[in-house]
Amino acid sequence: MVAAFGGGEFIRIRIGVGRGTGEAEVRADVTGHVLGRFNQEEARHLDRVIEWATEAVVTVLCQGTKCGMNRFNRNINGVQL
Repeated sequence: MVAAFGGGEFIRIRIGVGRGTGEAEVRADVTGHVLGRFNQEEARHLDRVIEWATEAVVTVLCQGTKCGMNRFNRNINGVQL
């Protein structure tokens, strides 16, 4: 996919999936977690996450990367957004 854009030099909007809090979960392969379906708790937040990502894209396009990073790369209540 990256090759379709001529290489890796483009802006990315990334949405984190998190990991478990236990030491074993942090080191474990997270492929199943990343590629799996959302559980009920995660699904409840999905609409807001999509809104937040949309706001990030618009901010980056209209106000620049630095402004977008400053506004959206932060923690709220201990959760990386």
